[in-house]
Amino acid sequence: MQTRDLPIIHLSGSPRQRGRVHGESLRPQIHEHVRRHYDYVADYFGQKPDDYLNRFAAWSRHADYLALHAPDLLEEVEGLAEGAGLSRRQALLMQLVDEEWAFGFYTMRPARPRQKCTAFGVTGANGTHAGQNMDVPPFLDGLQALLHIRDEETGVTSLVFTVAGLIGLCGVNSAPLGLCCNALNQLTPGPTGMPVSFLVRHLLAQGSFADAVRCLMNSRHATGQNYVLAGPGQVRSFECSAGRVVEHVDPEAVHFTCHTNHVLASGDLDRYEALMREIPADERPTYRNSGQRFASMRNRLLAAGTDITLDDLKAALSAHDDPLNPVSRTERDVKGSAIGFTAGSVIYALDQGPTLHVASGPPCQTPYEAVDVHTGRRLAR
Repeated sequence: MQTRDLPIIHLSGSPRQRGRVHGESLRPQIHEHVRRHYDYVADYFGQKPDDYLNRFAAWSRHADYLALHAPDLLEEVEGLAEGAGLSRRQALLMQLVDEEWAFGFYTMRPARPRQKCTAFGVTGANGTHAGQNMDVPPFLDGLQALLHIRDEETGVTSLVFTVAGLIGLCGVNSAPLGLCCNALNQLTPGPTGMPVSFLVRHLLAQGSFADAVRCLMNSRHATGQNYVLAGPGQVRSFECSAGRVVEHVDPEAVHFTCHTNHVLASGDLDRYEALMREIPADERPTYRNSGQRFASMRNRLLAAGTDITLDDLKAALSAHDDPLNPVSRTERDVKGSAIGFTAGSVIYALDQGPTLHVASGPPCQTPYEAVDVHTGRRLAR
């Protein structure tokens, strides 16, 4: 998808009203999402989609946790189901994308890790920025969207990058707070806790960086995931699992943090290590791709120093420093690979507006456009 074609859906009112507008506005795309997902499950896991999804639904108890800790977002998903013409079960399962992937990693063979997304947060002379490439299965290309959400109670507005039918992948709010996330399949998942898409929205509802950190630390996490949080003058990175939250601190990176898809700080690896002992050595997943993308981003941020510019960050997210393991992943780069396609790239300028710079495809091929967080309107080039 070209960035000029990226739809911006404006959501306000009650949670159910927000969901209905999302569902009604993107109804054809949401049904296409469901259809493509079924085909993907059949191809990737070699399973009948209904059989696989029924097993996942029987394992998942995430809705019970959400009813207690995020009832507003659960109501929004119910509104989405009404607006799109889906069942409540279909709409809820659509939100549990990371949880479903983790379930498949630990129950299907071969155990292929989801190496997707490269994220950073940086402070310097040109202000605080955070951002990431959002790498997803290529079947989601063409379904990208931006949600511009206004919370009537708090006055907080947010811009959330997502795909049709999903309440959120990553985003930035007016506090300002920037949020990025990366899958960490090595960390222990669980059948309960806060799913990633719900936590993204839960964090972006917070009115300050400090509130978001407390919310992250106090949540029970359903899936292994790293979250980069950024506010004016501060960036932090947290590896989260069903068992613990551990902050990642790079002693050489005094002005930035970055992350990909291998564990750097947490020790919650017991289940992963047990799984690896069950798998022949030549079938065990490696994290070379994640390591090469991490090295590319980290080296560029170190080299740029505190004078890093927006153009430097766009170049870092567009990089092919290792041609076999590029940061920006095109259709050619994902052929025959379990590693994601870059369906979007976002950079949050937190001291300017704040402003979202977004490319709805691999940034090495797709131009960025700027969107104002407060109004949800595209800015003049």
